[in-house]
Amino acid sequence: MKVIEAKQTGGPEVLNVVERDIPVAGVGQVVVKLEAIGVNFIDVYHRTGLYPLPLPFVPGMEGAGRVETVGPDVTELSPRDRVAYAMQIGAYAEYAVVPANRLVRVPEGVKLPVAAAAMLQGMSALSDHVSLFTRKRRLGHCSCGSGGCGPTPGSDGKADRRACHRDSVERSQGSACSRSGR
Repeated sequence: MKVIEAKQTGGPEVLNVVERDIPVAGVGQVVVKLEAIGVNFIDVYHRTGLYPLPLPFVPGMEGAGRVETVGPDVTELSPRDRVAYAMQIGAYAEYAVVPANRLVRVPEGVKLPVAAAAMLQGMSALSDHVSLFTRKRRLGHCSCGSGGCGPTPGSDGKADRRACHRDSVERSQGSACSRSGR
């Protein structure tokens, strides 16, 4: 199988396509044939060494595809099941070994690229929305992700925008989100 591998940290030039054997599922693991992956800013942090990983490594923290094989003790998933995951390194590959407890089934009506993209970004939006609600004691519809922060469609606009900005300033102390004023 093909993977994108970093043998050292640095700029994009450290990423190379290499051949590896298709992985084998161990205890509690599933091999997923990836059809879509998310590309996120944390991948840059890993590549540059800001968030260090043992070298060499395959970047990518989220993906979606179909179960290829399951480990000997995995009973809740079967080959061909549509699944997605987040927070498991190694998605820049044709196949990924993922702990079974990190996988979620993807309903037939959801396209796999949407499922892959929604995993990390969806957790960010949910986390920031819950954080805003619990810390501000008001319901504010705010989503934050790698593209910035702002009120979600259907919110009341200005009040939520101010609350999102306040929350992002408190949480990031100078991120692009807070500097943008959104």
